[in-house]
Amino acid sequence: MCQVDRLAGDMADLYAVSSQRAVTGTLSSHPDCRDVHIDSLSITFHGTELLVDTRLELNNGRRYGLIGLNGCGELLVVVVVVVVVVVVVTELLTKFCQN
Repeated sequence: MCQVDRLAGDMADLYAVSSQRAVTGTLSSHPDCRDVHIDSLSITFHGTELLVDTRLELNNGRRYGLIGLNGCGELLVVVVVVVVVVVVVTELLTKFCQN
């Protein structure tokens, strides 16, 4: 199997997993702030609610870890947080480049 076929298979698997989750929340950080604050964060995976109406605060310069039983959703929470941070950074860079 060539690398392109393997990558296409991985992307199909990623899409299948992503279609089984739902994430909602409100970004409440100030646009000039380096911290990430999300209000009303809810994560559902395969119909199971992992987080419901939670407040997530990540402060610049701090280290965080997640502890839980295998398969309870720690990695999913990390992926969601990374995606939110990437979106925030992208918006900030776009805003900065326009000025």
